[in-house]
Amino acid sequence: FVTGRTLQGLGSGAEIVAVYVVVARAFPAELRPRAFAALSAAWVLPALIGPVAAGAVADAFGWRWVFIGIAPLAALGAFVLIPVVRRLPSASPDRAAPRLGLLGSVFVSGGLAALQAGGTELGVLGAALAVAGFAVILPPLRRLLPAGALRLARGLPTVIVLRGVLTAAFFGAEAYLPLTLTRLYHASPTVVGIPLTVGALGWSSASWWQGRHPAGELRTAFLLRGFCLVAVGVAALCTLAAVSLSLWVAAPIWAVAGAGMGLAMPTISILMLTLSPPHEQGVNTAALQVTDVLGSVIAITAGASLIDALPGAHFATAIIAVDLTLAGVALLGALASRRAGGQISSAP
Repeated sequence: FVTGRTLQGLGSGAEIVAVYVVVARAFPAELRPRAFAALSAAWVLPALIGPVAAGAVADAFGWRWVFIGIAPLAALGAFVLIPVVRRLPSASPDRAAPRLGLLGSVFVSGGLAALQAGGTELGVLGAALAVAGFAVILPPLRRLLPAGALRLARGLPTVIVLRGVLTAAFFGAEAYLPLTLTRLYHASPTVVGIPLTVGALGWSSASWWQGRHPAGELRTAFLLRGFCLVAVGVAALCTLAAVSLSLWVAAPIWAVAGAGMGLAMPTISILMLTLSPPHEQGVNTAALQVTDVLGSVIAITAGASLIDALPGAHFATAIIAVDLTLAGVALLGALASRRAGGQISSAP
């Protein structure tokens, strides 16, 4: 099972990079906002029907048939893409990945594993694992990310880092929202999934709205608004833990955060392609995925460490601390978003 999931991750990582490059080559700059809005809609539809369909298949035939049934869909997608890719205009090859890039990715993965292990351990062992994880991760990042990314250099380097900041704030909070509703409101698994679905709808709606605006000066404004909405939504989750409210309040709160993602995520993707020379769009998309994973894993691990460090009776306090911290992360992203502008590349 783990081997299968590893292969799935390798394929997904390569596919995401390829999709971004295809968008860059197939769509002119003014149509890319609509292209990424369509991608958001394609993600939301499975989020709406996937869990229900998977549950029905698992109940009727067993969980293995969920994976067996999805495999032919991947093959069908590849078959449909063949004639599309063949019609793409030719271009110079993308810049090769940095030297030792693959080895660096392996080290980053190992460092993330150490971080996650440290998040489940308290005391000296947990701290040692966390320090070791960061020590392993930081050196290869200098090769995997654009020059100046770690110091938030203006333009593309900041755009790449902001992707990780955004995923840390949103997915870090989303990971503990179902747990909050289960522990504090005794909600059923079906009910706790409703706010996540509503958040996905907010994401898709905001992404559609930004897609109505052509690429240009509004992009950095969308980025700022997106970070602010994520900060408001994540901070508002504190009310669920601080006072006794209806658990249904979580749905509109998470719709606000989802709308922020719908504005910021496609904006970051568009800025990355716009600021990248055509021959570097692939490698910069890969860097974007690196920060994407780093942000969410670090935030979720840090949240787990804080929750485990406090006794069970103080779960609400721990959740408030986690959400306030992640809301602060989103605000830092909003402040840094003004550095996301830069010189426009010669991308077609």
